[in-house]
Amino acid sequence: MVYTYTPTYYTTLHDSITSICKNILPFSFKKRRLPAIAAAEQRAAKQQSDNLKWQQESYHQILNLMGLCKEGILHENEVSAFRTHLLETLTASPFDHDYEPSVIIRDKLIFLQELLYAKCISEDEYHASKRPLLQRLALQGAEIGARDVIVGAQKETSNEKLSE
Repeated sequence: MVYTYTPTYYTTLHDSITSICKNILPFSFKKRRLPAIAAAEQRAAKQQSDNLKWQQESYHQILNLMGLCKEGILHENEVSAFRTHLLETLTASPFDHDYEPSVIIRDKLIFLQELLYAKCISEDEYHASKRPLLQRLALQGAEIGARDVIVGAQKETSNEKLSE
């Protein structure tokens, strides 16, 4: 059994400070501010939910289109057009040029990875689509690791072009 001693002056001092803080701080100010913060958090949560729903629907749709293409029902052009539209939509900046939360950008990056692993997009498409998302994250102050950035391979120039 551990015995702790709390001096009475400490308890009295603590009660006095608590009483002063309760009298000084305007609690009506806190009440006015909370609904605004709650509304902003609710908007962000709805935006993230809508984004995840769109990603799930798009993922199922591209898998369906790829399956139909393999069976010979659809042409590769239709799948390619949908893939291009999907990647453009995914990497597009928000319409209202509003702040895009880093959580949503992170979800988009994870979705891109899932598309790559499911072989719905090529590595080149993956890296090309990943670049603008990483740039937006960097603008928000996120630290981007070197392994996250892939520099495109430089084309080899022949000796003939160099000698001219």
